[in-house]
Amino acid sequence: MALIFAMSALPAVAQSNPCKGRTVIDVGHGGKACIYLIDESDFTWTRTRDDFASTQKHTSSQPRVAASMLGTASTNKGVLSKQMVNLCKAALNDVQTQFSGTKYNRIMLYLDWRQSGGEIYGGWSNAKCRGFRFFGVKQRI
Repeated sequence: MALIFAMSALPAVAQSNPCKGRTVIDVGHGGKACIYLIDESDFTWTRTRDDFASTQKHTSSQPRVAASMLGTASTNKGVLSKQMVNLCKAALNDVQTQFSGTKYNRIMLYLDWRQSGGEIYGGWSNAKCRGFRFFGVKQRI
C-alpha cells in the first residue's frame, strides 16, 4: 500500500474579507474561490509494504495553491474534488509562470471553507490539473 502525506503549514487568512481586492473564480457547485497563495512547499510521499517490513520516503518541492472559499460549503468529496480541479485549472497559468524553469509533477491545492462555516481541505493534482487526490488517502499500487 502507498500512503501519501504532505507536511506544510497553511497560512491563515487574517483579513475579515479574504477576497477583498482579489479576483473571484467560480469553481462550480455554488463555490467561489479567491486565490491568496501560490508558493512552493515540500511534498512527502511515503510508501510502506503491506507487511510493514520496509518504508520508502521521498520529499520534493512542489507548487502550492491556496484559496479562500465563499458560498455553500460542501462535505461531499466528489464535489470538493471537482472544485479542486477547477481551482487548479484557474491557477495553472500563474503556477506555470511562477515556476517556469522548475521541474515539478504535482500541484498541491487547498480550499479554505472556514469563512463559510466549513473546514480546510487539501490534496494534489498532477502538473496539468488532470484528476485530484486528497492527502492521506490510501491507494493500492
